[in-house]
Amino acid sequence: VVCDVLCSGRNALVHLPFCERLEALNKTKFRMSESSKEDIFGVQFLKDSSISLPLIQKNFVKRTDLDNLLGYVVEEQGLRQYRNGNSHHHLTDGIIFQPNLPYVMGTDHNLLKWKYLDTVTIDVELLPPLRHHNAYNDADDDDGWRVGVLGEEGTLVDMTRFIKLPKSERLRLEADRNESGAKIAEVGFDPDTGEWYYLTMRPDKTASNHISTVLGTLLELAESLGTNELRYRMNVTGAMRDTYRKEVRKCQSQILKFQRDEIKLLNGKR
Repeated sequence: VVCDVLCSGRNALVHLPFCERLEALNKTKFRMSESSKEDIFGVQFLKDSSISLPLIQKNFVKRTDLDNLLGYVVEEQGLRQYRNGNSHHHLTDGIIFQPNLPYVMGTDHNLLKWKYLDTVTIDVELLPPLRHHNAYNDADDDDGWRVGVLGEEGTLVDMTRFIKLPKSERLRLEADRNESGAKIAEVGFDPDTGEWYYLTMRPDKTASNHISTVLGTLLELAESLGTNELRYRMNVTGAMRDTYRKEVRKCQSQILKFQRDEIKLLNGKR
């Protein structure tokens, strides 16, 4: 998926804001060779089995069109797929907000990615239990559970107090760990239930996330910016006021009133 262009012909574009680079990307014809008449982004190449890596251009929309963009995301069997026409059909875990600034070599701190909350996860290292831990102590429900993440200069930050898996999730994790032999596990947090959950072992990784990444993830979970709130807020234009919190409180009050009315009916009081 091609998401940016740095030059057009011999003309460098990195100094231009993104909207102008995107305009150049849309206008310029990228061909296989000088004699070729076909654009390399042609939809026909996606169905050509002889091309191992066909190219498609990433779709960019204005902030206020985000609601419509997310309308193309379909959830099936626990996975989200973006389906738009014949050319765009792929898995997705969120939205990237592209700043309208010149291109940045390396990490662009102005670029923001929003992810679905159930895809915001942390890779932790499974640590051996402490020596004084008694596996037969019924009062201890942690079963020697200890996890850590990378700190500064290769140190280890113990996160056991903050990342607690329910016993059923720990048993699943232990079964997978015994089978894979891996020491890195991917875990997530469900804001609706307030519980951590186990996702999968990561035999492809030898180290956990860095503490800076973990803190950023925890802040993202604390903000708990869900899909509906994002779509609502991005629809707000200059002539409108962002009243999302006010509307949510109003709906919550209505839900509480409805519950109270239901209780009165059940108790025979009107």
